Amino acid sequence: MCGRYAAGKERDALAVEFEVDSATSRHLPARWNIAPTAPIYIVKESGDGGIPARELTVAAWGLVPSWAADISIGGKMANARCETVGQKPSFRSAFARRRCLVPVDGWYEWAAADMTIAAKARPPKQPYYFCAPPTSGASTALAGIYEWWRDPTDPDAEPLLSAAIITTDAYGDLAKVHTRTPVIVPPSMWTQWLNPHPSTPAATVLAELVAALPDTPVTIHPVSTRVNSARIDDAGLVVPIDLSAQAVTGIAAPAGRMGERLTQPDAADAPGQSFLF
Repeated sequence: MCGRYAAGKERDALAVEFEVDSATSRHLPARWNIAPTAPIYIVKESGDGGIPARELTVAAWGLVPSWAADISIGGKMANARCETVGQKPSFRSAFARRRCLVPVDGWYEWAAADMTIAAKARPPKQPYYFCAPPTSGASTALAGIYEWWRDPTDPDAEPLLSAAIITTDAYGDLAKVHTRTPVIVPPSMWTQWLNPHPSTPAATVLAELVAALPDTPVTIHPVSTRVNSARIDDAGLVVPIDLSAQAVTGIAAPAGRMGERLTQPDAADAPGQSFLF
């Protein structure tokens, strides 16, 4: 899954980087611990009138299907599995025609602590931060889908725009931390992924993205368990820590790029996440 992420770039910088035709007037602050239900930037493209137009806008993280009775379901829809996104009623329409990019600096996953230790004595799950090599300076674009929801009890209310991030099976060293990972869209595939009227089926484009993931450089390092609380949000959350100086049983100390050996145990979801939309 992808349950928390960091995004520090300002609106105008993202507008330039993603070459959008228009950008929202809303400014979101830099954040290092974004949780589901929060407002996030997304990049989407519309084909109204046959002329594609790319825009940077704000959506709620957690997709609310157009047919939902209320928005509470969104808190459970932060992620969509690539294996079923094209079949599930909640996602299939958005997957076919309303795909987006979610710009991030990096994301967090939690590796499980030693399960042989009694529950009361077990240390917290160890968080790790995943990101593109720091020298790149570029945002990482995650594959997303979006949907519009209109309140059936208030026809005059503004529609809600919401989005979900697509995940797939983790691979290589990523799989030693967690079983799932978000799908990354390289710049060369942005237009193809965003196209609302694709000549190539969405499932084919997604399969190409998933197949290319093992060749995408990702840096992994352990970070403080302070990130476990969604109420804590500061730049220190992404700073690497030395696990050898931290008494965490069952978690190995080394961090590094994919391809370097990591020896963490199998992962589990982050602890204590709340999903209030």
